[in-house]
Amino acid sequence: MRKLKSALIVASILLTLALVLSVVLAVIDFLPEVMDSVDKLTYPLEFESEINAAAEEFSVPKDVICAVIYVESSFDKDAVSSAGARGLMQIMPSTFADIQKALKTEHTDDDLFDPAVNIRAGTYYLSYLYRQLGDWQLVHAAYNAGIGTVWGWLDNENYSKDGKLTEIPYKETKNYLEKIELAKEKYKELYFTE
Repeated sequence: MRKLKSALIVASILLTLALVLSVVLAVIDFLPEVMDSVDKLTYPLEFESEINAAAEEFSVPKDVICAVIYVESSFDKDAVSSAGARGLMQIMPSTFADIQKALKTEHTDDDLFDPAVNIRAGTYYLSYLYRQLGDWQLVHAAYNAGIGTVWGWLDNENYSKDGKLTEIPYKETKNYLEKIELAKEKYKELYFTE
């Protein structure tokens, strides 16, 4: 009787282990989908038609546009910075005035809260910076710190070598670039891999 009881206990333990193993395997199988969903909640893709249109018009990669929007405003179209930058891509009204001259548009500063206007203006500005600097890291640094500041860093051998930044003296800009690069990787992986 004792052997039968021991055998039943062993069988019960083995059955429980088999059930636990099958649950673990099911969870492992389902885990990539869960992680993908969590990542998409963390890195949303909103205003897709506006992003697509601006990307095509100005030849700026979609992951770049999304990363800038994500880092600048977390896709909050009504965002306003303490410095007065507005909308999704956090554009300063003074920069917007220059962008409007280049694009031959006439909008009010409040139109920066319109996703289509903001994304088009911000993407144009990214393309302008890219034409000036020819490197996305430099573009992102200039978007954050200003193109004049970046030109100054490039002219200073303490911060650059062979046209590349070797050191970024502004902690805010250095952190900004790290956030942008992570966001670009995530957006490319989640939405723009072909």
